[in-house]
Amino acid sequence: MPASGCTEDTLRGAAIGLMVVTTITICSRAVLRVDRNTFVQWDEIWLFVGYLLFMTVTSVYISKAGVLFRILDVEEGRLAPYPSLAEDEFHEQKTFFFTNPGLWFTLWSVKFSLLAFYKRIMAGIKSYENCWWAVLSYCVISLVVVIVLHITACGPSPSLWFDQDGCSADDARQPLISFWAGFTADLTTDLMIMILPIGVIRNLHIPIVRKMQICTLFGLGLLVVIASIIRVIQVGTTIGPKRTTPAGTWLALWSIVESSVAIIVGCGPGLYRKAKSVRSNTPSYAYNSRGYIKTSDSRRANAEKHSEELYGLPINTKISGRSSEGSKEELIENDGAGKITVTKSVTVH
Repeated sequence: MPASGCTEDTLRGAAIGLMVVTTITICSRAVLRVDRNTFVQWDEIWLFVGYLLFMTVTSVYISKAGVLFRILDVEEGRLAPYPSLAEDEFHEQKTFFFTNPGLWFTLWSVKFSLLAFYKRIMAGIKSYENCWWAVLSYCVISLVVVIVLHITACGPSPSLWFDQDGCSADDARQPLISFWAGFTADLTTDLMIMILPIGVIRNLHIPIVRKMQICTLFGLGLLVVIASIIRVIQVGTTIGPKRTTPAGTWLALWSIVESSVAIIVGCGPGLYRKAKSVRSNTPSYAYNSRGYIKTSDSRRANAEKHSEELYGLPINTKISGRSSEGSKEELIENDGAGKITVTKSVTVH
């Protein structure tokens, strides 16, 4: 058994189990949206792209698990060097050239999915749109920097990754810079995306309980942050006097875990919307400036059928005015008879 505590069976079992759980979650997300008479949105496309990348990268790790653990056994003295060791190390080198960017593209696909959703709910609110563009720009720039640092980790030319002696163990500075830069970019973008919608939620004129529910949903991103921190801590412990780069086995395991958690969290908004709609025993309310008005079952059914959902709130967004002090957002409901009823006006400063 490896001194690190991670075995080949552990890696394969965790990878296959998370593939199954993630697939069930993404399929549930897809099935539960079939009752919506709307086109596929960009947030759903990005989420599906992230899922495909996750499945691809995880499949590669499963297929290369034997190679990774044979090399680890040699490095930790449990296996004598064998004739094909150099060839296996070359295969490992080429594997990580593709799988590390695969991890970043998977995580960033989920980030772009959430940002695409935010774009819809912030449309027309100038101050929040500016913040949205700032966060998007930072996410794109950080992704480019992380990818460039990775492909140049073996030297100035990416082709060195495909040279058997291209990545020398003597110079571990660049791989470590790439490793920590990736973690920093991942952590900061996660936090920015979690903070971005707080202003919109704060200015909504809805019950505090509903605000807490929505904040909790956005707060699920903390699970991805925690997974990222654990990955760095666990992989970082494999770096020492005898090893100047992270152990490939732990890097593979925690990359799979973090990617899976990110995809599942990305499915949260769609699953939450459906969970709210099936709570038929809970009365639904429409809000106006004079208080709360109970909505009938028939009206609620029409609202769920015809209007766009926002985390379980059957609403559409209409920007009716804009000034230098802020903008006004109206939540409107279609009653199914071609009439529009204003149920709530929200002024965002």
